Amino acid sequence: MIPEIDILINNNKKHLQVLTELCLPLENFFGIKQFSYFHIQNNGLTLIMNSNQDHLEYYLQNDHHKYDPHIVHPSNILPGIALCESYENKDYQGSCLFLARQMFGLDHGITCVRKNVDYYHAYNFTTYTANKIHRKYFNDFKYLEYFINCFEEKQSELCIDINTYVDMTHLKGEEFFSQQGITCDSFTDKQRKAFLDMLN
Repeated sequence: MIPEIDILINNNKKHLQVLTELCLPLENFFGIKQFSYFHIQNNGLTLIMNSNQDHLEYYLQNDHHKYDPHIVHPSNILPGIALCESYENKDYQGSCLFLARQMFGLDHGITCVRKNVDYYHAYNFTTYTANKIHRKYFNDFKYLEYFINCFEEKQSELCIDINTYVDMTHLKGEEFFSQQGITCDSFTDKQRKAFLDMLN
């Protein structure tokens, strides 16, 4: 196994119990079956955590990270919210999403991206295919944001070692720098300002 993949898998196992307990409200109230967290730095250092250990291992061991728009250089992603099924890329749709649906029953993903100067965080929530969750996403997304805030506060309890971050430029190659992020259809800050200026 590639050493970096081994590091990500073993680090997730180490924190899985805490992560699973933290995610219980997501499952009980939204029917969310998987929570994924991505921390991506400008230099490529990456941390991935997932409440579904089996899916994480399958995802990494079958190179799905190479097509995943959650893992790109921070200059290629915008802060915002995106439905995973709306990302138009045949490799991502045909590998990551299709196989997650077929093999693990995971579907209807939604992602929130929060961005800083040198890095970003992506928080992904995924449910099962039969769960008609889109109305909850649109009407109650603020409660998922409450969860994100809680997760950020609890990170200190996870005691994540910087040595568990891996160099995604090595794992993903040129695609890390060229692929557009999951929120590529979001407005930029300049566009948002222009819209508000036109209203005024």
